[in-house]
Amino acid sequence: KKKEAEITQKFRDAMAKAKARIVAEKWKIETEDRKAAKLMEEKIQEELKKREEEERQRGEEQIRQQEGRRAQELYLSLKQAQQCSQHNENEDPEWVEQLRRSKAADEERSHKARRARDEYRRQSLRAIQKGKVAGLSNLFQGAGLNNEPEAKLAISCPVPPLTVKVPTRKAWERPLRPFSREVIIQWFKVEQLPRRAGFERNTNTIAPWFH
Repeated sequence: KKKEAEITQKFRDAMAKAKARIVAEKWKIETEDRKAAKLMEEKIQEELKKREEEERQRGEEQIRQQEGRRAQELYLSLKQAQQCSQHNENEDPEWVEQLRRSKAADEERSHKARRARDEYRRQSLRAIQKGKVAGLSNLFQGAGLNNEPEAKLAISCPVPPLTVKVPTRKAWERPLRPFSREVIIQWFKVEQLPRRAGFERNTNTIAPWFH
């Protein structure tokens, strides 16, 4: 038993020493690694600072070059403007007068074209208001529109000329693009009012939301 105890203690002490040696070596390695990592970090920081300074210097040089080019451009523009101003002052009076007459003629043509468009618009409105479209007024007679909202609707929708026909189409066909507001109003009166579009359900009253 005594020998067994000695052997156990001996190997226990040996195991403890081995563990201590392993821990010491590991700590030493970690310490060296930390030092090496710190040195590497310092080296990288120095390198980055150096690159940053070089980049800053290049940027400042580019800005100086751009400022120089811009100053040269401004100088050339000012010089050219001065030359143009002097040239305009020394221009031939006859040429200046010819240019003024040309501009005046352009303005007169533009004015005449605008007056022609206005006259055409007035003639079109006058044709709409003539008796040519009186036949469509019968659409509202005998249709049950005897209350005030329907009367307002009839008054607010001017009757378009009979010369514009609203083509009938099938349900699957894409509708044509309306030519004007009057065409839309005519389509509504001819096709939608008989279907009671815009009326309150089961009444002869125009819905409040419909304007």
